[in-house]
Amino acid sequence: MNPTTSAKTLLATSIVALGLGFAGLCAAEEPQVTVSYRDLAVTTPQGATMLYKRIRFAADTVCSYLDHGDLSSKAHKNACMDKAIANAVIAVGEPQLFSVYNSNPSAPLPASLTSSTVASR
Repeated sequence: MNPTTSAKTLLATSIVALGLGFAGLCAAEEPQVTVSYRDLAVTTPQGATMLYKRIRFAADTVCSYLDHGDLSSKAHKNACMDKAIANAVIAVGEPQLFSVYNSNPSAPLPASLTSSTVASR
């Protein structure tokens, strides 16, 4: 799959939407982060790894306001990041990115979800 504008928009939207899911009570302006990967060949292990790092950084940026230094808020931030990263990986839909995601210490995406997402693209 070539990185298209719609995929980039979907990626940014999924990170933003999920980052806000845990802060539904906050009426302030919603944080947004755009992740660009035009310069990456995400079908290669190196490109997918770099995109994964960018997605993680973006998720950390979007979810960081949830961390107030106590254990409960750190847990909310971590849950926000996990969900944002998983949805961004699904939105991109590259098998190599799924592999990178599943090799990191987080909840792996189910194989059936990975297969059906990739097959539908």
